[in-house]
Amino acid sequence: MKPCRPTAAAAADIDSAFNHCLLQADADVALRFIDAIDTAFQHMAEHPATGSPRYARQLEIPGLRCWLTSAYPYAVFYLERETHLDVIRVLHQHADLPAHLR
Repeated sequence: MKPCRPTAAAAADIDSAFNHCLLQADADVALRFIDAIDTAFQHMAEHPATGSPRYARQLEIPGLRCWLTSAYPYAVFYLERETHLDVIRVLHQHADLPAHLR
């Protein structure tokens, strides 16, 4: 198992999405979003190679993988390291993902 370590950018992405959920819905929806992120992190930690390498090829970022959250349209982008996973961004799937990842 490799723990997930969000970068400052990923933490800011999660905070922004949480606040968006609070403003557009309510605290229950926002808390369920955090649960979805936690579930994604748990899966990635247990199975780091299962994330899609699609954007790694497209953006020429070796080792970049993507895992989609359940029930929320967010993608978690990460790099596998020897002892952990660097979560580099958590982005809405309708965002210009390549632009945010460059």
